[in-house]
Amino acid sequence: MKKALLLDENQELCKLLNAGFKKKQSGVEIIHVSDDRDAVNAINNDNVSLFIFDITMPGAVGLTTLFNISLRYPDTPCFIITTISTPIIVEQLFNKISHFFPKPVAPRDLFVKILKVLQQPFSDNRHNKLSISSILKLIELEGKSCLLDIHRSNEYQGSLYVSKGQLCNAVYGDIVEEEAAVDLLKMEDVRLSCRVLPKKNIARLIQKDIQSLIFNALLFKENETDSNGNQEQLNQQILANEGIRLCERLEFQKAQKPFAQFVKNDPQNALGWLWLSRTLADMDKIKKALLKAYTIEPENFDIFEDIRKVRSSDTVKYKRIRRCPFCYTPVDQHATWCYYCCANLLTDPSTLSEMDISVVRRRLVAQALQRFERVLKIDLNVKILFYSGVARLNLGDLGESLTHFNSLLPILSSDNRLKNTVERAIEFIQSNQKAETQDSLPDKIKIEQKNEKLVRQEIKRPKRKTVLVVEDSPTTRKVIKMTLKKGGFRVVEATNGIEALIQLNDEHPGLVLLDIMLPKIDGYNVLSILKQNHELKNIPVIMLTSKDTIVDRVKGRLSEANTYLTKPFKPERLVIEVKKHIL
Repeated sequence: MKKALLLDENQELCKLLNAGFKKKQSGVEIIHVSDDRDAVNAINNDNVSLFIFDITMPGAVGLTTLFNISLRYPDTPCFIITTISTPIIVEQLFNKISHFFPKPVAPRDLFVKILKVLQQPFSDNRHNKLSISSILKLIELEGKSCLLDIHRSNEYQGSLYVSKGQLCNAVYGDIVEEEAAVDLLKMEDVRLSCRVLPKKNIARLIQKDIQSLIFNALLFKENETDSNGNQEQLNQQILANEGIRLCERLEFQKAQKPFAQFVKNDPQNALGWLWLSRTLADMDKIKKALLKAYTIEPENFDIFEDIRKVRSSDTVKYKRIRRCPFCYTPVDQHATWCYYCCANLLTDPSTLSEMDISVVRRRLVAQALQRFERVLKIDLNVKILFYSGVARLNLGDLGESLTHFNSLLPILSSDNRLKNTVERAIEFIQSNQKAETQDSLPDKIKIEQKNEKLVRQEIKRPKRKTVLVVEDSPTTRKVIKMTLKKGGFRVVEATNGIEALIQLNDEHPGLVLLDIMLPKIDGYNVLSILKQNHELKNIPVIMLTSKDTIVDRVKGRLSEANTYLTKPFKPERLVIEVKKHIL
């Protein structure tokens, strides 16, 4: 019996995997643990052949456990589950890890990969050792706070102080700050432990971002060892991160050069072509770059979504292309709204009164806001400060948006084209806040109710309940859409399992009509992923299928779906079932 150790908060995933292994009689067992202490005990008591870590669990302790186990068992394959979504960074961080699974993980994909690894001799010469750089980058991406102590040959070497994902200080003997950080990052074969930061405020004495420090450490290491073996990979990493940094600063034209060089050096790198497509200003060239990326890696989520972005605006006759600052979708230079994330780009202040946050794809705008905040921590960038305020406006956070615009106004010169827009935005927000103040009531509960009413008035919200229809047949999808619209519902569509997962995150629908037989990921797997997600698990699901055998009906009812409909069905029956389950 081969055993795999799963460090994850969700015990249901373990049960699902073990049920599959038992049914297949594969001789594989998953041991589930939910904290680091249990993980260490399980490793000591069992002969573990595979490690599976969810590194997005609370605190940074899980990361250090992963680090130390990778040192102790360098030849044991290791899978990582995480929410980190920057593909090129992930590729570089985990080039010594057997496999990487983005959240939400598809149980079937994990099941197949576990079988493949455990049923074959692990002959990969790569070791699963993680560097301090990798762990530090993970902590930065997750925005965690901790004090990392570094030991080598059982002797204490130094410490790294990380607050909310920022490296604030480092100590290595008598050396401190940036120099100490670079010296520590160069070290190999170390043991790492984690402590809670002191409660007092930690001053940021290191101004460089973590990625720059990692580069410096790598360059120093290269010079010290006089080795050229990894120089090509290092150069590619520098190009990729320089391009991403420029894209995050919305300097797409400048970012084109490093990504063009990146794909010239490695023409089979799908992620390089994806990022290059985001920097181009010609629609035909954008499509060619995305087609190249899709041909190399057709199952990549980010590539698939960028293709959808281009399709969302494909009917527009462009005079000149610009990029949506939030989701990078190509839009007309004078467009007031993004065709994909539906955010107001604030090119025309008169559209402020027309803003409708209910249609905005909040996930994409929130991700953009995180990028903007990373840039603003390093540099007071006027353009980024402006779009940070616009992003918060699209998310309905009027107070924070006003703060950003008020910070920006004194910086702008009188002839700056943004000045009028910022002033109009401030007036819009203040007029709504003034209305709230004048109509305030002494009773606290009544004040809150009044404020909620004012927010609903100033930014429109949908009155109709949203239904997500996941169906690969265009004809069936059209019939369902027409039926539900007549019944008073708003309908969003998905043609396969991947699109369904994207729409679920974007729309948070009131109900899902889910076909079983779907391309890419079938309905049962979509349902399983949905039910494992804390925010989505309570959404009612109606399964749709053309099969009507006893086995199919039993399987449908044994799933976590609310009900099971067999195609073809009468429109009246569909509306009745939807109204029965939607809130």
